[in-house]
Order: sequence, then C-alpha cells, then structure tokens
Amino acid sequence: MRKSLVQFLAVPVLLGLAIFAVGALPYSKYDRLLYGVILFIFITDIATIVRGKTRDAAVVLLSLLFGLMAAELLAIRLEAHPLSREPRDFIASDPVLGWGPARSGVFKAQQFGPGATAVYNVSYTIDENLTRYTASASDGPLAAFFGDSMTFGEGLEDSETLPQAFADIYARRLRVLNLAFPGYGPQQFLRAIEAGRFDGLLQNGLKLIVYQTAPWHATRSSCKDGFTLRAPKYELDADNLVYAGACAEGFMRAFREAIGNAAFYRVFLRPFAETLSATDIELYLAEIQKAAQLAKERYGAATAILYLPAGRDYLNASGFTDEAIANRLRAAGLQVVNGDLDPKDFPAGTALSIPGDSHPSAIAQRARAEILASALGPQLFGLPAQSTGMSAGLRQVFQHQGAGLPLN
Repeated sequence: MRKSLVQFLAVPVLLGLAIFAVGALPYSKYDRLLYGVILFIFITDIATIVRGKTRDAAVVLLSLLFGLMAAELLAIRLEAHPLSREPRDFIASDPVLGWGPARSGVFKAQQFGPGATAVYNVSYTIDENLTRYTASASDGPLAAFFGDSMTFGEGLEDSETLPQAFADIYARRLRVLNLAFPGYGPQQFLRAIEAGRFDGLLQNGLKLIVYQTAPWHATRSSCKDGFTLRAPKYELDADNLVYAGACAEGFMRAFREAIGNAAFYRVFLRPFAETLSATDIELYLAEIQKAAQLAKERYGAATAILYLPAGRDYLNASGFTDEAIANRLRAAGLQVVNGDLDPKDFPAGTALSIPGDSHPSAIAQRARAEILASALGPQLFGLPAQSTGMSAGLRQVFQHQGAGLPLN
C-alpha cells in the first residue's frame, strides 16, 4: 500500500518538477531532449502503477520515446549548433503576430560554441512600446524597420543593430523604430500593418518603411518552418491574398511544433519537407507587395526592400532567380536595394557574420545601413547622410551597390 501511494504521489511531483524546469531554465537546443527525459520518467512511473495491456502500451511508448531521444541526441551532435540561452520571459504568445516581446526590460542573451567558448554575450533592451530600443530623435521624420532576427540584431548589442546604424548615419536626427523580432517573416510584416498593430507609433511623420528580406523567408510565409506555426497565415485565392488565421491551431500545432523544432527534424527530415517551390515564392512576393501597398495607403510612406540574395543553388527548385524576384518587387513600385556584401571589399579578416553564428556582425549591419542611405539619397528625409567610419573606397562600393547593382 505504501509503495503504491508513493508511486501515485510521484505523478504530480514529476509534473511539478517538469513545469518548474521548463519555467526556470533558459531556452536552449536541449529543450526537446529535456522534455523527452521528463516524459520518459513520467511514463515509466505510470507503467509501474498500471497492469495488463495498459502497461504493455506504456512499454511500447517508452521504446518509441527512447528511440526519438537517441535520434535527437545524435542530431544535436551532428548539427553542431551553438547553444543559445535566452530568458523564457523574453518571448510571449501574441494574438496578432504569433509571438513577440513579453515585456519591456533588459534581457541577457548568450550563445556558446564548442568547448563552452562564448559566441556572444549581449543585452537586448525592449522599450515601453515592446520594440527594441533605438537611440534616435524623439520627433521628426520617421523610418520604421520591419524584419526578422537580422534586423532585430540577434547576437548584437543595442548600439550595433541595423536600425541603430541607420539612425547614426543621420546623426540621430531621424526617429527610427526597430519593429523586427526573431523568427518573423513577411506575414508578420503584412499582418502588423493590416491589423494596425503599430498605428500609434507610425501615424505621425512616417516617411519610410524598410523591410530586410531574403528568399528563404518564403518557407516562413508558407508556414513550412516549424517555428512559424503560431504566425499569421495567408493564402492566394485567384491572385487575391486572403488572411486565414494562424499557420496551425490546436493539437496539430502542438504536434508540429514539438516535431518541427526538434534537432532530429532539422537534420534528417527538413531537407525533404521544406523544399522551396514557385508557389512559396509567389506567396512571399504577394505578402511583401500588399504590405507595402497598405503602408502607402495608411501612412503615405514609401517602402524600401533591403534584399539579400540567396543564390542560384537555393532558388533552383523554385524556378526563380534573385534577379527575377527583385524585378517583381520593383515592378510593384518598391525600391529594391542590394544588400549583398562581398568579403573582398573589406580588409582581410573582417567578419561579416558573428564568429560562430550566422547572423550579421556589427560591421555588416553598419555596411548595409550605408548601402541603404546611399541608395535613398538626401531627398527623402531632407537630411544629409553621414558616414559612420567606412573608408572612402568601401563607400564607393556601397554607393554603387545601393544604386541598383544587378543581382546575380
């Protein structure tokens, strides 16, 4: 009797420990493995209580779970993905955009490579508007940046982001907003404007919207990426773009998130499940074009696309090229600025991405801000742009790129 009582009491205790562990530990690449271990222990305890066919079913489930945990551990080793740590109260569910900042404050973000070597150790400041802090003018002409982790500045301090570099070029005489957030795709860009999410910030003096994007955002807009399942979903119906709720709901969302965000999915299944198609690119283009159209109608603002080419190999299966994508956006009245950076244009050894991580470095952010400012010219804001310290030779390269250098 005492043994049975202990076994029964172990169930709520294990659940309590699981909830505590999930809430207390930072996000990391070991999350799915941790959940698997907790579930394995929980089912093992249940199997010691039940009898007959129920126990047999529990044993079968334990065997499957053990296999998945082994595959997850192998995938983590093969992926060699850096270990990222962010506070769990940094991100919260959002009914409009799917997710976003949970609250204002300063959040410590860390990433470690092999041997626990530090890749970055930075702080993200989220202001009272739940946007990343950018030091700029309190009024005057406004430039608003939309985008994902690249524009947000993942792995960088507040002073090193693309929007901050752009504000610095104009000697902080512009009002600059960083409305980007990690994981966002074109659907969040469109939905934020369509739903008026930032109307209180954008309805006074908005001159320019900047959207930094790359073709690999197309698998986000088509809901193929596992982390996008809470994101807004759009469908093309006879060339009309229709909002269709979230990418997934209920049990299907929980199941796909559990699988889609696991290392074994990224390593073994993703190359086959998330291939890029022409339909994905068409939806991607439609979302960007409609967001820019609504921005013009609602705020009277122009939209500039800071485009990062993906290359022929990535786009081959879709039938598109970077040049074709850029031309489609230009045909819709958008200014497309080539944000590609050639390492040969920089001093030897210059890191254009954070060493040990794929996100742009502070130097790359500053360079792209210069490209953008050179392409826009002084007319839009009525203010001259100032160099942030790049050499004259590099500025000439950037000015040439920003003027519309064809995409290869």
